[in-house]
Amino acid sequence: MPRVPFHKRRRGASALELALVTPVIVLLATSILDWAWYFHEQTLVLEAVHDSARKGATTNQDADPEGEALALLQQRLAAWNLDSDEATLDASLSGSSPDTEITVSASIPFRGLTGIALTPDAVEATMTMRLEDN
Repeated sequence: MPRVPFHKRRRGASALELALVTPVIVLLATSILDWAWYFHEQTLVLEAVHDSARKGATTNQDADPEGEALALLQQRLAAWNLDSDEATLDASLSGSSPDTEITVSASIPFRGLTGIALTPDAVEATMTMRLEDN
């Protein structure tokens, strides 16, 4: 039996290696995309909650700071196309004057771009600020 040269015995090995490595690379790339999208939405929600808490903290207590904060929060989420219909939004006052605080929180369902990566089910943020004296 004639001996087959080494380079001919390796024929097809590259295709097999590519077939084994490609699914891992695709899984890794889609996971990176899903997590990047999660962190992007988390940043948007945190900014909206922060701005809303600031709005509530600077609103006169007689002028409904909770309502002002929630209105701004809904406006910001709608501007960024975040699903505020399924979101849980809350603003509440605690403490007594002069140490009254407003707490604004939001929890928005998260749907990844691909759904392959294991990401949290919701993007959540909470911010507490002391009301300014007006």
